[in-house]
Amino acid sequence: MGSRHLVIALMVAPLLAVAGWWASGLLYSQEPGPAQKGGVYPLLEKSNCRYASGQCLLENVDFTIALTYVSGLDGHFLLARASHPLSDILLAVGEDEQSAPQSMDRRGTNSREWRLALDGRPGAAARIRLVARSADVIWYGDAATHFIKAPVPGVQ
Repeated sequence: MGSRHLVIALMVAPLLAVAGWWASGLLYSQEPGPAQKGGVYPLLEKSNCRYASGQCLLENVDFTIALTYVSGLDGHFLLARASHPLSDILLAVGEDEQSAPQSMDRRGTNSREWRLALDGRPGAAARIRLVARSADVIWYGDAATHFIKAPVPGVQ
């Protein structure tokens, strides 16, 4: 008689645990919605930032910033293309959190494309930290620099 109760308890306990998890998610979760004026929101680093993809995407629902590294005869640059017009964008590249942020320059009349001149190619351990402002909403993010493709020998 006792083992029957044990078997029933072993079958019911996981069901009660799943039901409790589902109910707490239903009661305490937040519905995703549009960014509110004056709000501060994180940008999440996508997986292409962690390998030599050539581009790094930072996003939060429908807001994205794509980072690209360009090296040429005129220097080293980090380009940012935003899904929405930006008022300004500050960016720091370095291996520690003490790197001073620099203001990116707007490219042309388009408030979605920005550029920052770098001293050289960032090291593999460097991180990119940025803060952008769009329509009185602040977005911030942190990304690895692994997306920067290795230079081709003989080409600068």
